[in-house]
Amino acid sequence: MDALSLISPIIPPLKVTDTPEKALIWMDEFRLSDLPIIKDKQLIGIVSEGILLDLENVFIPFDKQNIVYKQCAVNQNDHLLKVIKTISEYNVSLVPVLDDANLYLGAISFNTILLALGKFSTNFQNWSIIVLEIPEINYSLVEIAQIVETNQAKILSLQTSNSEDNNNIEVTLSINTDDLTFIIESFYRYQYVIKDSYHLDKFKESNEDRFNFLLNYIKI
Repeated sequence: MDALSLISPIIPPLKVTDTPEKALIWMDEFRLSDLPIIKDKQLIGIVSEGILLDLENVFIPFDKQNIVYKQCAVNQNDHLLKVIKTISEYNVSLVPVLDDANLYLGAISFNTILLALGKFSTNFQNWSIIVLEIPEINYSLVEIAQIVETNQAKILSLQTSNSEDNNNIEVTLSINTDDLTFIIESFYRYQYVIKDSYHLDKFKESNEDRFNFLLNYIKI
């Protein structure tokens, strides 16, 4: 699951000629605390609601304001896991997506991420994600499952996708453990390439209120 497939079609970017007043209206309308600002398809940065509320005049366009923007984005080919890490690290409600030429393509909201995580598992307690990159001819679900289960854990879900290298595939595992240490060591021992790994409780803890709200929404 890459960033391009997660872009929300309803999140509009602000232009540098827009005003903070317009940004605040949009934030209220789309229930976001951040919005991206672009100029000629180039990302200028992310503006946060807290900064806008501290401005003396919200009717002056952004290009006439002295604002420090948050600088974070992901590439269109980045995995869901990279999106999670970015949005958690910068504590934003969305993350912009750029193409290979660093042009703005759209944005992924926190809400979209939580809904995407729901496709991996309906149990958000004590589970983690590992992303493997495997030559297609060497892919063995049986061996992968054996490695995980040998370490007293189980695979909750598994998804595969094409890697940037057409000869490889990416295998994304959600696993019912909060400690991946021995599982990762086992994969390395079997000469697997681990592209990334993440424990979802870290994401949950850093975004507790929004996580719980979206989790309740998913269960409805």
